[in-house]
Amino acid sequence: MKNFADVLKEWEKDNNYIDKDLNNDIKEPLNRAKKRLQKEIKIDLHGMSVKEAITHLKSEILQARTTTEIKTHIIHGAGNHSKGKSILKKSVIKWLEENRDIFSLYRSGKTSEGGLGVTIAYIKPK
Repeated sequence: MKNFADVLKEWEKDNNYIDKDLNNDIKEPLNRAKKRLQKEIKIDLHGMSVKEAITHLKSEILQARTTTEIKTHIIHGAGNHSKGKSILKKSVIKWLEENRDIFSLYRSGKTSEGGLGVTIAYIKPK
């Protein structure tokens, strides 16, 4: 069985490194380390309740926060299942407003980024 340090070294050589035989004791720390090394992350909140989505968002943001700014794609959908208004988007924006100390800025996604179904937020460095 490979240890965490060996797996991380291999991953650093090849960002596409994936080993399906890893156990969860190694996978979870590896995934956290990968997020710290990336300068851009995606967080998909589709199908979650508002409470689940904010809890998941908070967890992912706190794990990803490093000493460099990180562009974050928060995928919440455009509200097609919410009578034309994205309940998740509204809740995400509210949470971002309440946590301005963590983000340098946020905006709606451009068409090429997912349009109204995505919010782009920049996580401030620690």
